[in-house]
Amino acid sequence: MAALQEARVLVGVAGVCSLLAIAACLLVVPSLLSELNDVHNMVTDAVQTFRVDTDIAWNNVMEVRMAVAPPTRSPSEELKSIFRPKRDSGYAEAQALPAFCMCEPPKPKCKPGPAGPPGPPGAP
Repeated sequence: MAALQEARVLVGVAGVCSLLAIAACLLVVPSLLSELNDVHNMVTDAVQTFRVDTDIAWNNVMEVRMAVAPPTRSPSEELKSIFRPKRDSGYAEAQALPAFCMCEPPKPKCKPGPAGPPGPPGAP
């Protein structure tokens, strides 16, 4: 009988501890989510401010550059200088490979051997 009573007490204590843990989670998780949301908003605002500052600084640098040395080429020429034209790979034409490229095995250059014996006669 004492073992049964002891088991009931242990189950009761475990139940109370479980309820306290669940209550703590229900109280702590929303505050953690709120804190994370606040940090996210602060970081987003800081990044936006940084972008504005760097854009202003870049525009100032470009203004100084234009004042000191105006561009010698038009913007379209500047853009063309960034991208190169496509290479003509020559795959459309069947061009021979250079001598140093051994991409296929060499063909044998042996003389034919002696003729073999005649085969069996064919079907009528």
